[in-house]
Amino acid sequence: MRILINGGMGRMGSLCAHEFQADGHHVVIVDTRAQTGAGDGMEIHDAFDTVSGPVDCVLDVSSPSGVRASIDHALTWNCALVVGTTGLDDEVIARLTDAASRVPVLRAPNLSLGVLVLRRLAVEAARMLGEDYDIEIVEAHHKNKADAPSGTARSLAEELSATTHGGIRFNREGRRVPGEIGIASVRGGGVVGEHSVMFLGALDSLVLTHRANDRSVLAKGAVFFTKRLLHKPAGLWSVDDLV
Repeated sequence: MRILINGGMGRMGSLCAHEFQADGHHVVIVDTRAQTGAGDGMEIHDAFDTVSGPVDCVLDVSSPSGVRASIDHALTWNCALVVGTTGLDDEVIARLTDAASRVPVLRAPNLSLGVLVLRRLAVEAARMLGEDYDIEIVEAHHKNKADAPSGTARSLAEELSATTHGGIRFNREGRRVPGEIGIASVRGGGVVGEHSVMFLGALDSLVLTHRANDRSVLAKGAVFFTKRLLHKPAGLWSVDDLV
């Protein structure tokens, strides 16, 4: 597989690049911080314009603005597209949906298998515990994370709100509204990523937590899901679809 990583010089991108290379794939890096050339057995480019396509997949771990270029080139090369970048606006999300009519697209705010399991357990817990339990989500990340709350926390809340039929409250102030799901964000130090879903009843409570100890767990997930996306037809896919 020839994989292009948009944002491949960043902290997450470089981990993905080496993980794909270790898995036996040819890696092409596009990053505005780079100088076009070669390094560590990879192609390195400072812009998409110098890449001679096609590639089998574009993996975007760049920035919300960088996703636009990834979409354009995935369509040009008619290849799969994996977007792990969070904080996307409605316009970019609409473009991803439109692109999915032509190529296989995976939008995954978190590429960890453990987070997928957390979400499935949380949905089942919400179904079983019912409205007698209030749901709160607490997420913590390093001090340099650009968005808050995390894309993972947002997706957890959106899926769980379907069971509570309530709204979502960010960084709570004032009294709690019945049925709503609150999200609290913590930023500091070098925390890789931690998400807890709390089910709070009158007599007991249940807390489900996923804790990433190393960013490489996300890079391994990127390889896992990308390889499975390549066998799918055009469409907007989720990590659940690929497991």
